[in-house]
Amino acid sequence: MAVQIVPDRRRPRFSGAHPTPEEAQAALIGYTAYFGTYSIDERAGTVTHHREGNVNPGRLGDFVRRYEFLADDRLALTPVENENPIRRLVWERVT
Repeated sequence: MAVQIVPDRRRPRFSGAHPTPEEAQAALIGYTAYFGTYSIDERAGTVTHHREGNVNPGRLGDFVRRYEFLADDRLALTPVENENPIRRLVWERVT
């Protein structure tokens, strides 16, 4: 599995062929990306992302999320430590 979350699609382009240090920092702020394998615990209703690589060096390990299938091929993931249903990610299948 692979996850990439970009906070704003309207981020400005770099001013040249290579970003300035400020442009590179701005591009990474809020950006999340990791990859690895996953496992599902159907009884608990959770999926665990076993991160093997990450845009933030040294920050590996597991993310455990509750999952819920929604209408229209959407999947909601909520951190298990978060009881607030508003703070969840909703993924939509694009074909």
